[in-house]
Amino acid sequence: MTRRGMLIALLGIIYSLTIGYVSYMIGKNATENTLAALDNKVVAESITTNTPLPSEKTYTIKEFNGNIAVFEGDELIRSVDVDLETFRAEDRELLKKGIEVKTREEMAQVLEDYSS
Repeated sequence: MTRRGMLIALLGIIYSLTIGYVSYMIGKNATENTLAALDNKVVAESITTNTPLPSEKTYTIKEFNGNIAVFEGDELIRSVDVDLETFRAEDRELLKKGIEVKTREEMAQVLEDYSS
């Protein structure tokens, strides 16, 4: 192969790599912009509807089928067999409405308070 042929081949490789890199960056930026727009939409919806952001897990502790139950969203994740009739009326009312906590530690503390 001649020098000229090698130079043309090298320029072709450099050109291909450049085009590939530019295409990758355009796609990456488009993806990042799309994700940022979705995050902004979720934050805006959360603010207007007063709901927690998806990253903010909340647990609801409430009376369910005569027991104390823990829900993560709509999913039942734990149930504690207790006699709710022995609870004060105020506590039964709180559990009927539901007690929201943000961490597993808070959930464990509330369950301990009601089961001891």
